[in-house]
Amino acid sequence: MNKQTQWLFEAPLTKQFCDPISGCNCSRCRSSTRTKEWEVIGANQYHLDLREEEWETSGNSCLTSLSIPVALSTPARDLRRQEARDIVVYLLSQGSFALKQKWSPLQFGSNCKILQPKPDTKIAIEPAIIDGVRFVNRINRKSNLLFNLDVRMIVLLYRLANLLRTKWGVTEIHHMGIGQGSGNAKDCHNTGRALDFAGVVGNYDGQPYTIDVLKDWGKQPVTMPDGTTQPNWPANFTQTTYRLNPTNNFLAYWIFWEVYTLGTREAADTSTVRNGNTVAQTTLGRTSKFIIHPDYPNPGLRRAHQNHIHMQIGPTGEEKNPP
Repeated sequence: MNKQTQWLFEAPLTKQFCDPISGCNCSRCRSSTRTKEWEVIGANQYHLDLREEEWETSGNSCLTSLSIPVALSTPARDLRRQEARDIVVYLLSQGSFALKQKWSPLQFGSNCKILQPKPDTKIAIEPAIIDGVRFVNRINRKSNLLFNLDVRMIVLLYRLANLLRTKWGVTEIHHMGIGQGSGNAKDCHNTGRALDFAGVVGNYDGQPYTIDVLKDWGKQPVTMPDGTTQPNWPANFTQTTYRLNPTNNFLAYWIFWEVYTLGTREAADTSTVRNGNTVAQTTLGRTSKFIIHPDYPNPGLRRAHQNHIHMQIGPTGEEKNPP
């Protein structure tokens, strides 16, 4: 477990708060007696605001003794919320991210049974870093918080961050919204089940790069079936293809392809019903269904998604019977 994300615990006799690695005389720990807010000093700072009574049942030993969840490899879209919650807590034990404790505390009961978060808890992650990748909100770049997240979406975000970091050197994922939207209060965005992916920042083969969905995809020319080039697809055209060419922009082509392909495995692809997606996945272009992007076949939805890739778990509207 990463030392910087190690949970602090309360020594039962001295009532001192201690770092389990360095002990109670730890110079890396400091406290405020007024708020009991603690921080681990290092390259990243994690603020843990746990109520005193929670420490009696949420010790470090529960996190370190967690078993690997049975459903760890199940696609996020097919997870039951309890399965996803167990994966989220397991990822916490691996130091993959930190919870904003005031909003979605971590608490264990007897025999290390997980009491909080519950499967239906909307999770808040602070700082907005998952598996070492910072999530940047294009609408509010100063925000360092991801909140109102369905536990299944957190599993998807972890897998996306892990893939892009390990394969393409991504350090930032930019988005247009996760957990919030302008539609119905019970739709996939406002219940934390959707992602609008807008781009990435990273370093590949020692070279820094920035890839943006609008600039590097939506504003690129398209090739029509007759071989002619157009600035974009005609207004009523539906026989779209993936317009990018790896020889023109290698990173943009493959990163967008990776994001879409992960979406076909983890998010709603051919169906919004749990376990309802077909084995045959869609591809970028005219076969796309629930993952929406600049080359989407439906003209209206295509126009609205020139600057991001939309993916979701469950129905677009209200999920009336969450698993």
